[in-house]
This record gives sequence, C-alpha cells and structure tokens, in this order.
Amino acid sequence: MLKEDGRAGLLYAVDNSGKFISAGNAVNGEKYNCPVCGCMMHILTTKTGKRIFARNPGAQHTNGRCISYESKSNKHSFDNLEPEKFIEGLCRVVPKKKEPDSNDAKKAVGTILDTNGAEDDIKISPFSSLRQIAEEIDFLDGSVPQGDHIITDFVLTYKSASKFFSEKNRDLGARIVYCRFNAPENKNNALLFDLFSINKGIYVRFCLIFSDKKRFVEYRDKFGRFGELENGSTGFIKKHKIQDVLIACDNWELIDRQYCKNNCKKDKCGDCYGMYQAIFTNPKQIYLIPADY
Repeated sequence: MLKEDGRAGLLYAVDNSGKFISAGNAVNGEKYNCPVCGCMMHILTTKTGKRIFARNPGAQHTNGRCISYESKSNKHSFDNLEPEKFIEGLCRVVPKKKEPDSNDAKKAVGTILDTNGAEDDIKISPFSSLRQIAEEIDFLDGSVPQGDHIITDFVLTYKSASKFFSEKNRDLGARIVYCRFNAPENKNNALLFDLFSINKGIYVRFCLIFSDKKRFVEYRDKFGRFGELENGSTGFIKKHKIQDVLIACDNWELIDRQYCKNNCKKDKCGDCYGMYQAIFTNPKQIYLIPADY
C-alpha cells in the first residue's frame, strides 16, 4: 500500500502549464508536480479505486507542508458538499445531541470494526471543520472543480482573489476566507483582517464583530496583548508577525465605501476592494492557522 511506502499521495497537483488540477480530472501518463515544492508526481489509482497523485520513484518533497500532508492517509474533499449548507453549519450553534445508550454504542462500534479485513489504502472524506481545510490550504486553488462546484464556492484565498474580484458581482455571500490578522478595534469589539496578493494588486479587508465584550477580549488575546512599544507608547503587540486565519460566514456584508475611506489608514484605495464584515457566532467559525507550522 502507498502509506506503507511512505507516500500516501496528494489530491491536487500542477500540470505542465502550471494549472491546478484535482486527481479526479488528471490524465494517466501525464507529468505533474507538487503545488508546494514542485516534486515530480504522477496519477495512479489505488487498490480501492481512488485516484491520487503519488511521487515519482526517487522523487522527494522538500517542503514541510507537503511532507506532513503526504504522510497522512486521511484526506478531505469538498466533493458532495453544498457550499451554503456547509458554511451555515459552521456558523450556526447546534444543540448537543443526546448521548446514545450502551446498546446503541455497541452497535456503532460493531459497524465501524466490521471491515472484513479490507483496510483502505487512503481514506477520503468530506471536510467538516476549518482545521481540516487549514491543513490542506496550500493544495486548494479556486479553479479546481469539486463535484458540482469549484473551490472558490467554498473558500477564498489570495490565490483565487484576483479572479473573483475581477467579476462585477463581488457579493461573497456564504464563504470561508483565508486572511491575515491586522489589528483589534476595541471601540467596536471587532478584529480586522486582510487578504492581499502583492503581485496581482488585490487588497481586501475583513471585520469580525463580537456582540459580547468578554468573548471579544478572549479572542483578541489569542493574537497579542497591549504593552509598551519601542517608542515608549502603549499599543497592541502581536504574538506573531504573521498570523493567518480561516473565517467562515454565511452572509458576508460589504461595508459602505465611504466608511472605508473614513476609517482606513491606506494612502489610497484604488487597489482596495473594500471591507466585508461578519458577526461572530461560535468558535467553529474561526480557526487560527499555527504560525510556526
């Protein structure tokens, strides 16, 4: 099995033209490369019928992210997920389910263990959390199809922002955004984040508003603290120079442009696509990507 060989495989790769492609749309015999480190790969079908990209014999990954991703036999996909329902599920507080009785628990365990000795070589399951998406964020490109949708229907990153915002309709609606912490806004119990692509001139701001002051302070402290700056004044000191996050919202609201002009410190807003805001509802809605990954 591939995982015994130490190369569990990837679900995404880059073709000869530099275009992202999913394993389900790859062509046998074509050459592909790892989207992170460029390691040479090829498409193959596992013994259980799943299509994945595997390293060419003798080829090695050189980046910690793809090495870590490849070492896991559990992969996740947006296939069979509806964007709005999936994101709404992350944003809504769902009542806890009743604990099953002992007989139900025994039945459930029996079902899980009943595999007839056929261990799968790689397990592919739908995404269910932002943490899972964060672990595979470098392998997600907006143009790649996933079932009846493309990845930008679920998550927006700096890779796909340029194409998305070139369209006339910039309504994010229900979307997960991959952005970077900027600063707290204590007056409004809000946290500010940025999404940008220097090479493509894209800049977008996101604002996450907390209705509860205590919860706002709790999350603000995850990003840093107030203290004495080098110039002797008091200010907010970030824990990490760069802190990327994933934020899910089922209804991103585009703020009035005039508000941006009155409250933004950028010299000009010609390359800015404005600010979107979301209301914090529960911890599943935001995930801090490990800064030392």
